Amino acid sequence: MTEKDHSLAEFQAALLNALDSHVNAAEIFQALRKNKAAEPFEEWIDQMNPAMIEIGAELVKKWGRK
Repeated sequence: MTEKDHSLAEFQAALLNALDSHVNAAEIFQALRKNKAAEPFEEWIDQMNPAMIEIGAELVKKWGRK
């Protein structure tokens, strides 16, 4: 696994955790910004639509498994 792949995997885990742990977009964004694994992806996070994030959280809670 390359360093880039490892960074992406860490971010994906942080995103999944944030979506699973929080309901509203503001809390999810805040959790991501506090997570060091998300730092390389800040620009991408800033472009996320809050409604998309909340729908993602609903889907993770309904269908996701850890």
